[in-house]
Amino acid sequence: MALRLESLVDEIERAEPDPLRRVALAKERSAELRALADQLLDRVVNDCRAAGVSWEEVGPVLADAPEAEAAPSAPRPARREHHGKYQALYHWLRDRDDDLFATTFTEIEAVLGFPLPASCRAHLPHWYGYEGSAVARAIIDAGWRARNVDLANESLLLVRDRES
Repeated sequence: MALRLESLVDEIERAEPDPLRRVALAKERSAELRALADQLLDRVVNDCRAAGVSWEEVGPVLADAPEAEAAPSAPRPARREHHGKYQALYHWLRDRDDDLFATTFTEIEAVLGFPLPASCRAHLPHWYGYEGSAVARAIIDAGWRARNVDLANESLLLVRDRES
């Protein structure tokens, strides 16, 4: 069944007679729908990757999606120095000798000395998108890329970016 704007408006109007409270209810509903849309895209992308489809194949499809920054194939800025809250992550990655390694959210939090933001546990773009994600900026600035981020198991693969 397709989701329709009029159905959502009707639901809100039936639930709340006060116009101002309708705005608050619509705001809540919008947040729920955004979260659901993120979950839908994350799940389908993870299923696609589990079926053996490469990021190089998934990337162009994601480029047309609203969460296009989730595509690891997006252009990356050149490696540079990193300052700020995630500097420990930046240095940990810069100091590594390997080019590929698996890690967990818990291990990254141990490096940082504080918990990752909740958004990292809920949205793939927080691992891939340079704009709007301080965690991804630290990874990318250090010359790495996140791959195979598994939100359910809180794990990921980090790959040295030979282009940076």
